[in-house]
Amino acid sequence: MRTLLLSLSLMLGLGLAQSLADFAPADAILTLGISQQGVEGSSLKDDLAQLDWEKARLSFEKFMNFLDQSGLGAKIEREFDINDLSEMVRGIQDMLEGRGDMYDEMLAFCPALENVDMENFSPIGEEALLTVGLNAMMMMPSVTAIARMSDEQAAVAASIQENLIACAQEEMGEEAVVVLEEGETKLYVMADGSDMPIIISSVGNIYIASSNPDAAKLVVRLAHGSDEPSLADSPLHGRIAQMMQEKGLSLSLDFAAVADIASNFRSEVVEEEDSPQAYLFDRGMSALRTLGGMAARAGLHDEGILIESLTAINPEGGDSDLASLMLCQTCNVTVPTLAPASSTTVSSQYLAIGEFIDYLQTWVDGLSPYIGEMNLKEFLAMQLGVDLDKMLLSWLGKEMHMVTLEPVSQKLSTLVYTPAQAVIIPVTDLEAAKASSSDWNNLWPMIQMLSSMISEQEDMPFDLTGYIDQDSYSYEGIDITRYRFSANFDMAMAYVDSNLVFALPASAMETIIHTAQGDIANILSNPDYNASIAAAPNPVAARSYSNSQEQMGALAELFGIFSQPLAFAMRAGLDAVLAEETSYSDYDYTQESVSYFDEDLTNISISEFDVTQGSFNGNFSDSGEVSGADQSAAYYEITGLNVGDTVAVSIESADFDTYLSLIAISDEGSNVVMENDDFEGDYTRSRIAFTAAEGVRYVAEATSYGRASSGSYTVKVEITESPDADMEFFSSYPASYFAESIPLALGESASSNLSVAEAVRMAHYYQLNGLNAGDTVTVRLDSNDFDTYIYVIDATNLNYVAENDDFDGSYASSQVSFSVEEGVSYLVKATSFDGMGVGNYDLTVSVEGAMTETSETVDSVEEAVELSPEEIKALAPNFSDMLALTDMAPEVLEVIAKHLSYDEGYSQVDGDNIYRRALIRVDW
Repeated sequence: MRTLLLSLSLMLGLGLAQSLADFAPADAILTLGISQQGVEGSSLKDDLAQLDWEKARLSFEKFMNFLDQSGLGAKIEREFDINDLSEMVRGIQDMLEGRGDMYDEMLAFCPALENVDMENFSPIGEEALLTVGLNAMMMMPSVTAIARMSDEQAAVAASIQENLIACAQEEMGEEAVVVLEEGETKLYVMADGSDMPIIISSVGNIYIASSNPDAAKLVVRLAHGSDEPSLADSPLHGRIAQMMQEKGLSLSLDFAAVADIASNFRSEVVEEEDSPQAYLFDRGMSALRTLGGMAARAGLHDEGILIESLTAINPEGGDSDLASLMLCQTCNVTVPTLAPASSTTVSSQYLAIGEFIDYLQTWVDGLSPYIGEMNLKEFLAMQLGVDLDKMLLSWLGKEMHMVTLEPVSQKLSTLVYTPAQAVIIPVTDLEAAKASSSDWNNLWPMIQMLSSMISEQEDMPFDLTGYIDQDSYSYEGIDITRYRFSANFDMAMAYVDSNLVFALPASAMETIIHTAQGDIANILSNPDYNASIAAAPNPVAARSYSNSQEQMGALAELFGIFSQPLAFAMRAGLDAVLAEETSYSDYDYTQESVSYFDEDLTNISISEFDVTQGSFNGNFSDSGEVSGADQSAAYYEITGLNVGDTVAVSIESADFDTYLSLIAISDEGSNVVMENDDFEGDYTRSRIAFTAAEGVRYVAEATSYGRASSGSYTVKVEITESPDADMEFFSSYPASYFAESIPLALGESASSNLSVAEAVRMAHYYQLNGLNAGDTVTVRLDSNDFDTYIYVIDATNLNYVAENDDFDGSYASSQVSFSVEEGVSYLVKATSFDGMGVGNYDLTVSVEGAMTETSETVDSVEEAVELSPEEIKALAPNFSDMLALTDMAPEVLEVIAKHLSYDEGYSQVDGDNIYRRALIRVDW
């Protein structure tokens, strides 16, 4: 239910646009958002629309139908453990478009919503904002969503809100919706028993959803014009408003606010004030406050897609060394003249290795009272046997250029190796750089040693050491060292025109050398690169250029080459699977059962269920996790019982939330057969009642719900009229937990102190009686409280016979059908999807008629059984169908490439801000 309420609240808008920051809570640490864009992209859309999408759609539907009907889709889902997140995202999207399982579930909860016209309704409105704050004392997240709607959207949102509230009151009772007031504005608290209810409200065209009533009230006041501090008043968002665009997707994180929250827990981390822990914690918090915060935005621009980021440095944050390192006013990059004019990408970055090591040294210096004086460079020299200054720092320049010489394409070299690329680093002292070669060579034995260690691993088929090598040669008067690491990975290193150059593969070094000698025009003759330089300020700490049109076009050609072989391979793969499959679905359980049932039935309590009963109402209750072997519980063995006695056991405590379990001990083993948390809604009292069976000893376990509480309690045993109905069955219970059980006779009481105990996953087991060979049996599990899951088990060989998660796409229902075989006993396992669901359920068993029809989903048991191998094969998409799918990728990429140009970007220090900008040019 909470998932449904949250999904519905999402319809009222999530995201961030700067204008909504005036209404958001000021204590937000994280913000996420989206706002409507003004760029239509009509030309690109028109060109894409010219492609044969209908043919591809029909082929895709045929392929999906085949997976569905054959059962292969369900098999793939199980083998690859497909994540439910993608299903949830698709479900929310379908719901907003008025279709799909979540939409049906929403209508089942609130049928009146079917009359709301959501065809043109946008869940984000015109702009939206999501903020996450943390409680300074409890680290409890406070999530607040705000959306601004147009007049038309606001009317729809108001109707959704009105119907949602009415349905919640009707479905869960008037008390399920609590009405709060802030001035004349009403706020509706929709609680479903969870610790974080959803509060929804609206002020004009501003719609609000929050997990915190105080935050929701603040938004209401701010929307009414209150002058209280808001998110827009925070230093970070003040800088965002000044330097970055307003539209598009956005993200921000306030490091200083994180530090303020974390500092409240300093005493839990730091045991002694004068200690390394105290210094590292305080220095770390100072570093976070100095970093200030970061923000990023991505949005559509008239010239393309604009991506911006901002790091808002606070020089007064407490770490002046970090501020100096980050806010380098003189850091600048030049043009890499060794890069050819035809380079696909050129990226330049200021290199501050020496400055970074000096900054790390300040941390080490701060630890000197505890570890003594230590110089990082001397320490590295001692450990690695190299002089870091001589090896690197005394001659290395202050910038690094990364150049890609060609795109990934149909060229064999780019497929066997990688696209040719180079790293170019200016050298300030060429002689010192060449003299450092001996220090670098000292590391080579270490590399070989590491490769030897890797080769000794059991899963390595051969010794890597023999495949790692280096040699030297000369090309055009330039000395080159070549490193080989595998069959398709080699790298060259050389000094070219006072630059240290690494080329990958090694043959790319030749292009760099020819560019240096003037045989190939360099990047300065590229007009697009020059235009990207002209568009950036000066100086810049980083610069980037990319010929995205060439890269996308080459990728389209590559996909075009492989589209037909890929389609052929897909069809051939289906043929191979079809030839091997004797049963086309793991759900074809009337022909072959699935042997992976892994539970020991001797340790599971089973309820008999005669088919004449028709249905049964049950309930799952919460269980805890095993806390540790060093924790135990108080155990009381109940004595003086006669077979047939109905006995009630209770525990009461004024100090904690009680929890009671009943353990049955017999020749079959020891099992928890019953437990109770809050008897009659009273968390200070737990009670269970049962009927004594022959040959069974009973032990009561006294503990708390959280299994970590302490305090006094009283246990009582007495004769009662009837046993409790809500039984919960668990796996084998360790006898060591109640080896020291205390005898407790009927009518007696015992008082003691609390200890804790174990509980595991829950399921109810039912033995099906009254079945005849040849019967077609349908078993159905329904619950409004959890995601159901049902199994049918062959008790004679412990194989699964059938299973189902979402029947007809509904999380609330599971249903399976099977044919009864001669001499087979059947068990039904009723549980939840994750084995931890709680709440009421209904179990129904029927034998009339044929197997129940299901919808065309991966859980469609019956249709997989009814189809013959020939029919399944006829459903498989042919080579032409596969080609219609694989041909779409290169066609789409070709269209996109036609609308691309070149990309540009830079990074600049502007006062106390580090601003980064990238523009992907698109001809919309």
